[in-house]
Amino acid sequence: MSVSGQEQRLLWWDADKNEPYLAVPGFPDLRITPFHKEDDPHLVELYNDPLIGSWAWRRPYPYLLADRDFVWNVLYPPQRAAMELLKPLLTLPSEASSGAQGGAHPLPSPPPTTPVFPLGVVRDIHTGHIAGDLSIFPDTSPAPATVPDSAGHGDIPATPGPSGNLEAGRGGTPHRWEVAYNVDERYRGRGLAVAMLKAVITGWCVWVGMETLIAHVETRNTGSQSVVRRCGFQLVDLEQREWPADKGGGTRELGLWVLDLKRVGSGSGSEA
Repeated sequence: MSVSGQEQRLLWWDADKNEPYLAVPGFPDLRITPFHKEDDPHLVELYNDPLIGSWAWRRPYPYLLADRDFVWNVLYPPQRAAMELLKPLLTLPSEASSGAQGGAHPLPSPPPTTPVFPLGVVRDIHTGHIAGDLSIFPDTSPAPATVPDSAGHGDIPATPGPSGNLEAGRGGTPHRWEVAYNVDERYRGRGLAVAMLKAVITGWCVWVGMETLIAHVETRNTGSQSVVRRCGFQLVDLEQREWPADKGGGTRELGLWVLDLKRVGSGSGSEA
């Protein structure tokens, strides 16, 4: 992947819905948007897909509607604050009410500190159907020695502050971030996972100045291994992780995949 993040603007503000979104190249009917309350039943259905549930290590399974309270009470307030930080940067005079991507408007300079990722749902803008979800969060685990030099600071704790910024690391920015995603079974086999991950990498991660993005992928999950590899990640370590009993228990082997975002931002990243 050799995209600098500035060749095509992906991050926009929808004036009608009063929220930011990322366009997904190759999928004109899909956008990556913030969570909406009416999404809750659909996300419960998505997370209870047996395949998705079996891969998830942190998220409860079975997933209940009551589990969404954590999102709205803990995760959403800083996401909402981050949206307010972005609004004056992304709002264009020509977007008075349409939320359209008209015109060749360059992406403005990012906020001085990295806001929490305020998006999370991949949705069809015509039908409202949820095609998947995607999250980016600070990684707080110690970085192995094989991680590229741009990382190595994953042990710095980072928590969302009330301003919507992550208040840790140099300049208030954690150095290493983790990405996780799911794709609804009705949208699999179309290349959507690669497209939405690349959109987030070039349209968000590079723009806000993140340094390193990681992904933990089970070694038996060949599909996700292919996705992260095609997005430029490199396998740097393997780990054994105890799996929750409600998801089968036992020990599973996970690969640590790392993407040096500084190389992506300079246009020197490569796609395998």
